[in-house]
Amino acid sequence: MPASLSHLDPNRMTLVFFALSGLDMLDALPAEPRRKQIADWIYSLQVVPTEGGAAAGFRAAPDLGFPYSSDGTAIANPHDTSHLTMTFTAIACLTILGDDLARLRRGDIAAALGRHQTACGSFASTLADGETDMRFMYCACCIAHMLGDWASVNKEAAVRHIMACLSYDGAFAQLPGLEAHAGSTFCALASLFLLGGLDALAPAQRRRLTEWLLFRQIQGFQGRPGKLEDTCYAFWVGASLHLLGASEFVDHAALEAYLRTTQGGITGGFGKHCDCPADPMHSYLGLVGLSLNGHPDLPPVHPALNMTCRAVQRLPAAAK
Repeated sequence: MPASLSHLDPNRMTLVFFALSGLDMLDALPAEPRRKQIADWIYSLQVVPTEGGAAAGFRAAPDLGFPYSSDGTAIANPHDTSHLTMTFTAIACLTILGDDLARLRRGDIAAALGRHQTACGSFASTLADGETDMRFMYCACCIAHMLGDWASVNKEAAVRHIMACLSYDGAFAQLPGLEAHAGSTFCALASLFLLGGLDALAPAQRRRLTEWLLFRQIQGFQGRPGKLEDTCYAFWVGASLHLLGASEFVDHAALEAYLRTTQGGITGGFGKHCDCPADPMHSYLGLVGLSLNGHPDLPPVHPALNMTCRAVQRLPAAAK
């Protein structure tokens, strides 16, 4: 990582996900042998579980002193751990690259999900006092779905926890009692979809949630009332409306017009706002937002897994 971006090192795996996913959207993934080199790097961050110790999964980056191995390594020091977000994005990246997942410790990772789940049904990001909010519920559900193995997950408790996060204004918060937000609403809806629990929303709740999401459109979408439009919500809100079967109510022309204003005229890509530099996350989510908005030159996207449909087709049969 360049020195100017060293503060992003704890999220390096997610940066790789946004970059590879964006290239996949543009039919521009690297060819061999570069694909294998990237896959080997990802596998080098796989945490090999130890007896009664670390949970299987993936680290974010190679910054904690463990030896490089394309088959993964054991925990290197007390500050080392696997992380649900890194595990989700690592498996997604390998799938996008067309890897056969033969080196993936599927059973260990699936079993570890149960250790991440808390008594209330939520999921902790790590086993070492990790955060517990809707982001990690979503990551856990994606991992279980992509592996085709929900055996260690208490699905009923997960659905109950998600519904407990439904806010007074009709959308979902990160945790019970907090303010609703489009990002946490997407994570909640996508998790319910993957859990097979969308029916937990009563018709009136579904209607109210759909209205809340549609009211987030100004020209582009905002994340919550009173905030500015932001490129990334073309996905968070757009995908949520797709999952609810309500995407036809979006002003598609206005949304595309807004996204065009956030493009980098010199560098390419998309920024957060019209006066922000482009970055990998907003560039990818801008492309996905355009795809969900019906852009004819972009491949279709799975709205819950946040991957192209062709990448999803490479997952094991149980995950499709």
